[in-house]
Amino acid sequence: MARRRKREHHESEALLAWRRKQRPRAIMRPSTFERIVKKTMARYGINRERAKQIAGAAYWRTAEARFRKRPKRHASHARTR
Repeated sequence: MARRRKREHHESEALLAWRRKQRPRAIMRPSTFERIVKKTMARYGINRERAKQIAGAAYWRTAEARFRKRPKRHASHARTR
């Protein structure tokens, strides 16, 4: 199993700030989340709570991937106050 790099604190804060700005359902639809829960329960024979934890982990992996792929703002487009 590949080791994931440890996320820096400032990276986590930036991800959470970006996540708060997203519209509902932008990262993962509720139906997709529920489908992951059902499939993991059926495949591994685990209870619903554990399946929800696995689906939650998938949600945050998806959020992190989309966060990394987001278009970066160029310095010339930065807001001025």
